[in-house]
Amino acid sequence: MNATMEEVSRKLKLTEDEANLVVLGEADTRSTASDVGLCLLGRIFTKRVIDTEVLKATLILVWCLSQGVNITVLGENLFLFQFVHLVDKSKVLSYGPWSFDKHLLFCEFDPSLKPSKISFTYASFWIYVYNLPLISMTKSVGMVIANTIGSFIDMDYGDGGTTWENFLRIQVWLNVSRPLQRCMLIALQERDPGWVSFKYERLPNFCYYYRMLGHDDKECHDRLMVRGGL
Repeated sequence: MNATMEEVSRKLKLTEDEANLVVLGEADTRSTASDVGLCLLGRIFTKRVIDTEVLKATLILVWCLSQGVNITVLGENLFLFQFVHLVDKSKVLSYGPWSFDKHLLFCEFDPSLKPSKISFTYASFWIYVYNLPLISMTKSVGMVIANTIGSFIDMDYGDGGTTWENFLRIQVWLNVSRPLQRCMLIALQERDPGWVSFKYERLPNFCYYYRMLGHDDKECHDRLMVRGGL
């Protein structure tokens, strides 16, 4: 509806009153400042229409929040999450990615933008990094890898910033409009380079043909065309 009104307004010849710009000051929005800090916008990454009542019940169950959350439908597959306590909001952001019916749930918030204008192109993922040399099992290496493929958020590590597992587990803020990276070529100083591989934790619907989120192989038109010999 908003997009339609904007398109119509561009075609109309506005009156002087309609074209007058109204500037809102900080005092006009001060009363919502504390409330917006407890909010997140969520979008389900699919073209299918989601059963909103089932979504609400499912998220309340799996999030298991201490103080609860109010979920409001803002549009098609677009939701406002209003948390009672900041700890619950932080929990949702920290333990993602979340999904519903295997569709990725984006959680972002910019109170200065209309919900319809938020791009929802970034999501956090926990990634296992395999085949690293033991000397590379450090937080510093995890940060380098994370910031190469996205933006570092967090990492599992022990005392001294090291981990003695056969993998690094890093949390990364990724641009999901791009193909997910499967591996990386890494070299220690004065050593031959080697490949490390990535495994994504709780990966939702994923197209292995394009390495993209948003649909799976069964829904990929191009993959079906190839299989059908068209």
